[in-house]
Amino acid sequence: MKLRVTAHPARKNKHNNPYNALLYNSMPQDVEVTEFDDKIDACLSGDILHIHWPDLHLRSKNPIKLLLRSSQLIRNIMKFKNQGGKVIWTAHNDRPHKFHYRFLVLYLWQKIISKFDGIIFMSQISRDEILQQYPKLAETAYAIIPHGHYRNHYPQSTLPAITQATSNSTQLLLFGKMRPHRGVEQLIDVHTDAQIPDIDLTIAGSIKQGYKNLLKSSGKLAAAGVRWRLEHIPDTDVAPLILSAHAVILPYVKILNSGTAILALSYNRPVIAPATGSFIELNEQFGDAWIHLYPPPLSADKYIKAINWLKKRDQQTLDLSALEWDLLAEKTKAFYVQVLSA
Repeated sequence: MKLRVTAHPARKNKHNNPYNALLYNSMPQDVEVTEFDDKIDACLSGDILHIHWPDLHLRSKNPIKLLLRSSQLIRNIMKFKNQGGKVIWTAHNDRPHKFHYRFLVLYLWQKIISKFDGIIFMSQISRDEILQQYPKLAETAYAIIPHGHYRNHYPQSTLPAITQATSNSTQLLLFGKMRPHRGVEQLIDVHTDAQIPDIDLTIAGSIKQGYKNLLKSSGKLAAAGVRWRLEHIPDTDVAPLILSAHAVILPYVKILNSGTAILALSYNRPVIAPATGSFIELNEQFGDAWIHLYPPPLSADKYIKAINWLKKRDQQTLDLSALEWDLLAEKTKAFYVQVLSA
């Protein structure tokens, strides 16, 4: 008998974030996963409704639309539960990253997450941080299932047989969607203040026009030693971009989980990051040779120390067998069964 799962989203976001498709494509054969669509009644019945980013319903600039969308999500959750299904949330974030009407959004956010029957956390630290903010969730069933790796996902056909960062200078990369919480501005200031002559920094990823204008008006887009690629990076360019760097730097101002850190490790590139959120647990799991932590905020001295660490570091290959998608899919299925049996 198949376990019927409706995922929100399942695979439709694979070009923006392949996490969901990699997870659901690895599910055992007795798990049937369909894409959630609130316009299709069949999506409101089944065994499991698995929601990933409920904050997507809380981004409208129009408060009426915001209330309507969030109310519709809550109604759908309750309808699914009333028909005998269970609702699971994977806690990618502890709160919405971008929103309008702060108090209204945070009220609705708490109302939504209180409806879940089970929560998947990607690390123990992320669970601890979320429970500090929402202690009532301590009563909700949970599992800790880490983020899977991206090895072999992105095409490498454009690369030579052996690919290394070969420049005489040290190549650093900040990769991902450029948002203020990623610490872009602080990194540029620190990179400029440190005045290290043989460091090249590349900042690559999509950006909203308003934030791009802000960086331009502040003069940061003209910073010396910084290469910019402010656009959506196609799948064909992701692996070459990661492999062109000696390390990926992720100077987040605030972070809970980081798929970009896993992406870097997937291609045997070490990560420089603040000692916060899931970075602490990644350091515990993979060691100082792979995750260099600094006490936030980033400063010129901490930046120089990280560069010195990187220059002394030997190239290695990382064992990511604990992050194989088949293993994580089996753990996810086991949690579904646990919640259904409760």
